[in-house]
Amino acid sequence: MSAIVACPSCGTKNRLNPTPKGHPRCARCKQPLAWVVDADERSFEDETTSSVPVVVDFWAGWCAPCRMIA
Repeated sequence: MSAIVACPSCGTKNRLNPTPKGHPRCARCKQPLAWVVDADERSFEDETTSSVPVVVDFWAGWCAPCRMIA
């Protein structure tokens, strides 16, 4: 499952696929990209299998504190 991430430096839209290592960079200007993705049951393992630390935020639509943070 790929994600489209816009580069904060040049605005280029980059298609990113889950990768177990490395850091995503913009195809045009080569600046690092922030990689925040939504994962579900099907893509969770692909998104979180990495050689770098991964922060996972679990939330629920019925949870009032979760909705306030979102």
